[in-house]
Order: sequence, then structure tokens, then C-alpha cells
Amino acid sequence: MNRAVWIAGVLCVVGAFNSSAARAPFARAGFIQLRLAEAVPGDRSRTLALRGSDERVTLAKQMVLDQSQVDSAAVAADAQQEGAWRVELCLTPWASKALARVTRENVGRRLGVIVGGELMVAPVVREPVALARLQIAAGLPRAEADSIVARVNEGLHGASLEPHRH
Repeated sequence: MNRAVWIAGVLCVVGAFNSSAARAPFARAGFIQLRLAEAVPGDRSRTLALRGSDERVTLAKQMVLDQSQVDSAAVAADAQQEGAWRVELCLTPWASKALARVTRENVGRRLGVIVGGELMVAPVVREPVALARLQIAAGLPRAEADSIVARVNEGLHGASLEPHRH
């Protein structure tokens, strides 16, 4: 079962990664996406199953951040779990500021983290997050962490760095 925790202001997505994006409605929008949750489904939202549970979360169609606001991705040893690995994104300066603004304005709302079209977690924003590095997956086998990082970094070549307008 996946879980998300906030450690020193870092959103940590804990769980395994599955590269199958065929069942994901947001797969075409980018490999990495952050979207705010909506209280009720509507024209401007989509509902996704939360990975590892029966829960369904309604997410805004408008993205908070996506892969185009990532400078790079890296694998690092997971300090919380021996022998496990984590994935970190290095955000652009614009993305760091946007994430801080969005989380400041949405304390108490859930923020969905979509990887490869799959809703990995949707933690509640407890405090503003103003970071240049964002941990999006932890507790992974090395091969899965490497796969995520490769997909992110491959997708950066030719990706637009234009910010999404809110």
C-alpha cells in the first residue's frame, strides 16, 4: 500500500512504480504531473483510482506542475529504508515558486502526484512547500527508480519549459 509523508517540507511518495500507463486518463499530458484534488467531480475534473487502494480521487484537469517544469531527475539511496531507492526531481526556479504559491493557497486540500498516468498518492497539503528538489517516490527497488528517472529525463529533451498559466 502506498502512503505519502511530509518530511522536512518534502513531499515523499512511498510505494512501488508500475510503468503501465495504458489505464491512465492523464497519460498523454506528461509522465509527471501534480494536480489539485476537487471536492466533487465536474466538467473540469477527472477521477482516478489511488494506487494500492480502492479509493478514487477527483483531480482538476488543470495541472499545477508537470514534467516540463523539471530540470532533471535523479535516483538516490532511501535513508528511511535500507536497500531501497528514491526518485527526486530538480524543479525549475519557476516551478519551485509555483509549487510554493499553490501549496500556500491550498493548505488542507489534497495534491495528486501522477507518475506515468497512475495516481501514486494524493496527500493533504499541511503547509506550503517551497523546494527546488521534490521527492516523488521512495522505498523502490533500484530498477524501478532507474526506470522512472530514465523516463523523466528522456521526456525533458524537447519538452516545453513554458509555465502553465493558472
